[in-house]
Amino acid sequence: MFKKMNLDHFFTLLGLIATAGALWFSSQNIRDTEKWKKGEFIVNQYEKFASDTAVIFAIKTLDYQSRFVNKQLGIITRDKVTLCLQPKPKGVDMKLNAMVRANFDQYLDKLSLFNRYEQSGLMTKEDIEPYIKYHIKLIAGPTEEENLKELQHELWGYIDRYEFNDVKQLCFLFGHDITVIDEKNK
Repeated sequence: MFKKMNLDHFFTLLGLIATAGALWFSSQNIRDTEKWKKGEFIVNQYEKFASDTAVIFAIKTLDYQSRFVNKQLGIITRDKVTLCLQPKPKGVDMKLNAMVRANFDQYLDKLSLFNRYEQSGLMTKEDIEPYIKYHIKLIAGPTEEENLKELQHELWGYIDRYEFNDVKQLCFLFGHDITVIDEKNK
């Protein structure tokens, strides 16, 4: 009924099975290495982002300090920063205005990179969420602090005026629509 398998065929079959197993094992190793490298890339990008002085300035303003001291400009309050983000700020020192806008430009530019990474498929929403959800919450999340609400509103207008569309898309990706409604045209 069954033919006897000759020894050469047996070893050939065994060799094919061993080769297939080695290829499968190698592909798993390569996938694991790629995941590890991707994770390292994400962490490195976030560390560069988070250690930037403009990002630190924006976080201080948005999150935990309603005022802080700058050696050159003195006391900087959240209210002054809010004024600087308006289209035509009035009653604000020119140096302060330039510094605030430069810092927020840099912060928003750097934050927008994460949207570009997500859009290109280099990173997924799940990859970046632990790192940038905090920033999205600060920019777009609900708050009870009145002066933070005002700052957020001016920041949304700033994002809109200067077309930081990647930041808008990133906020939308995480469930926040920061579209500015022009009260004059209602």
